[in-house]
Amino acid sequence: MSRRYERIIQGVLEAGVRAGELRADLDCRLATLALLGMCNAAVNWYGAEPGTTIERIADEFGRLVLDGLVPRTTRRRRRG
Repeated sequence: MSRRYERIIQGVLEAGVRAGELRADLDCRLATLALLGMCNAAVNWYGAEPGTTIERIADEFGRLVLDGLVPRTTRRRRRG
C-alpha cells in the first residue's frame, strides 16, 4: 500500500513539473519521500505536545512545502 501512495504522489509531482507548475529541477522521488516523511512524523507529533492540532500541523507543513524555510527576500536562486 505504501508503494502505491508513493507512486501516486510522485506521479502528481511529475505532472506538475511537466505542466510548469513546479520547478523544472525538482527531484520528484526525493520530494515524494520528504512529503511522506513529514506525514509520518505528524502521526508521532499529534497529541504529544500541547497545541498540536491537526489544523496547526497541516498549516505548518503546507507552508514548509510551498514556501520553504527562508524568507522570500533572502532566498537564493539555484545556479545550474
